Formats: sequence, C-alpha cells, structure tokens
Amino acid sequence: MSPAHFSGSTSDDRRHRKFWSGLKKKNGKRSYKDLKSHALVGKEPLCAFMNRDHLLADKEEIYLEDLIPYTLLFPRGNAITKKNVLKNAKEKAGIELRLEEIPYSLILHTVYTKDFVGVTPASVFRYVDFPELICKPIKHNGEIFYMLEVYLVTMKQENYKVETEKYIAYEKRLHKDRYI
Repeated sequence: MSPAHFSGSTSDDRRHRKFWSGLKKKNGKRSYKDLKSHALVGKEPLCAFMNRDHLLADKEEIYLEDLIPYTLLFPRGNAITKKNVLKNAKEKAGIELRLEEIPYSLILHTVYTKDFVGVTPASVFRYVDFPELICKPIKHNGEIFYMLEVYLVTMKQENYKVETEKYIAYEKRLHKDRYI
C-alpha cells in the first residue's frame, strides 16, 4: 500500500483488512484475548519513518536522542509494545518519548503529507514499497534501540498446520538475518 492508495485499492490493503476483520468479535471490537501465540519466529528492529523532505531523512542513522523533539506516531492497538518502548527509552537513555496512538493508515497519510515521524517494525518497509518515505532503525549508543519479537498468531480456537511449521522453517533458513 503506497500513500496514494489509502482507499483500499491495493491487494496488500485488502489482505490487511481481511486479516483484522477476522479478529473482530461479534460486537465489532478486536481483542488480543481472542488470539493464541504459537511460536517466536523472529525479531526485527523498531524503526522511525518520515517523508523524504523531513529534517531527519538525510541523517545516516537515527538515534533515540534525535526523536526527542517529535511526538512519534504509533500504531493503535499495540499498548504492550508502546509501554515497553517508553520504558526502555527511559531506562536505557533517560529519555521520555512522546508517543501518540492513531490508526496505522492515518500514520502513513500523516507522515507522507506532513512533518511527522512514525514508528514501525522494519518488516512494514521490507514487504511494501513506500517510495516517498524513509525508514531507518532507531539506535542508541550505536546499537539497535529496541527489537520487536514476531510471533505466529492464530485465533484461540484454531491451530496451525504442519505446513505452517514447514514454511516457518523455510523462512528461517532463507532469511537467517531476520530470524532468531
């Protein structure tokens, strides 16, 4: 989904909406309580992203300290990750970041059109091309600041099949640098 396609006209956007609609309860609200985590399949860096005209876009690396002046746009629905990011910034660097939770599609649109900074897992930019946006891992003291854990997740009442396990093993062999 590129910034020009917020209308849901791309197959990536349709797949994303289909996934989340499958997680909705009967009352229309999503709940992580309805999910079951099966396996840790990898880790990936937390990244900052901004439009190409942003002051941070030309920096070789983005450090935690570079983000202090900004309210970072964070995807709604990731309260645990948000809490951990804030806690790590405070503990590791003594920095109090400002994170504002908004819907993901609104983050992309806002960062694309204005002078804002979004926060996302690296994989978002690995699998989808956003030509007008720059994405860089957030660092502190020369190291990746925060690694997000990626799990295989299904609805509680469902189990994944042997084929899924085989696919995870294949991905791990193919992309050793992305998986633990």
